[in-house]
Amino acid sequence: LPEEIDIPTPQPQLRNNRKIRLIAGLTVITITGVAIAYFWRWQFIFKAQTLYKQGRELAKQGEQQAAIANYTQALELNAQNAAIYYQRGNSYYSQKTYEKAITDLTQALRINPKYTQAYQKRGLIYDEIGDYKNAIQDYSQSIKLNPQDSDAYLHRGIARAAIGDQAGAISDYTQSIKLNPNNAQAYKSRGVAQFEIADYSSAITDYDRAIELKPDYSDAYTKKCSAYLKLANDRAAIKDCHQAIEINPNDSLAYYHQCIGYLNLGEYQKAVENCSVTIEMNSENAEAYRNRSRARYASGDLSGAIEDLTTTIKINPDNSIAYSDRGLIFLGIRNYDRAIEDFAQAIKLNPSNAIAYYNRGMIFSELQEIQAAITDLRQSANLFLEQGRTKNYQNSQKAIEKLLQ
Repeated sequence: LPEEIDIPTPQPQLRNNRKIRLIAGLTVITITGVAIAYFWRWQFIFKAQTLYKQGRELAKQGEQQAAIANYTQALELNAQNAAIYYQRGNSYYSQKTYEKAITDLTQALRINPKYTQAYQKRGLIYDEIGDYKNAIQDYSQSIKLNPQDSDAYLHRGIARAAIGDQAGAISDYTQSIKLNPNNAQAYKSRGVAQFEIADYSSAITDYDRAIELKPDYSDAYTKKCSAYLKLANDRAAIKDCHQAIEINPNDSLAYYHQCIGYLNLGEYQKAVENCSVTIEMNSENAEAYRNRSRARYASGDLSGAIEDLTTTIKINPDNSIAYSDRGLIFLGIRNYDRAIEDFAQAIKLNPSNAIAYYNRGMIFSELQEIQAAITDLRQSANLFLEQGRTKNYQNSQKAIEKLLQ
């Protein structure tokens, strides 16, 4: 029989086993490390979210500083959360800390470039600080991201109106209304833009719609009152201003417009009363003093009229009309020196003030300073002609002809 062959059993490779165990150990350590890191990451995120929610509640209660503290702690734990930057920016905005608000909103947009609310909020801040160009850019970006947002069109319209782009503003307000036909502010804002381009009837139509949607909209009544004044419908103006005052007794502009309405109707005592209320509410309203002076002058209170015009000039030293009006009163009481001084200052401030030239010319005529009178009257005639004031032009020409006889 053949001999049995003895095949030796291979010895285990101890070195390879050690390597496998080492790899396995490292894998376990790595997985454990990742798990721990993942656990702590979510712990940070969870804690940040808790602080964020607490901040939101504090902000709702008006505790903006405490809310900011919470948001700041949350950002230390999760610095890539755009919503936290947005809400902290909101709280800074509520405190009128605009620079910090803009910084936070900008950071929110870096993290999330499609954050439409952040664009709108930053646009509102730019609006409030008078940076209308940047405001318009932010609203435009918001509209690009969400073309169905009626508020973005409304706010862009307001910014466009602020830079004098009334056509652009009207276009935006119209689109805002198309998207949200029940937005009273959009109708009122479009009415204001229509007023600015002297389309007073369209303005009144928009104000009426705003009031229909919001019956206690005192500002819309005041604006409609102003439009009726432009159309010389003083009774309708007074009625709307009265309604505005019924809703908001502190609406000084409604009293002021009502003063003008009564002044136009020749109801001078009521004009004085309404302008006086305006002045009580806002002692720096130069035009309220000037219009009260007109009512006082018309009712024979010359000293009161002079006093009001002097106050007007004190508040606004560049008011050419106030000097001209006061000069006219001095002319009426034959205080020619003071009248000439006031007319000269009126002309200095506004070389196109034809009335001041005319009245000074008439004083020189009275004083027999013929050449000076003719010079002023000719200048007034030229200005009246340029301004399309035919009747005044004819009066100047007649006065010149009389002096040349």
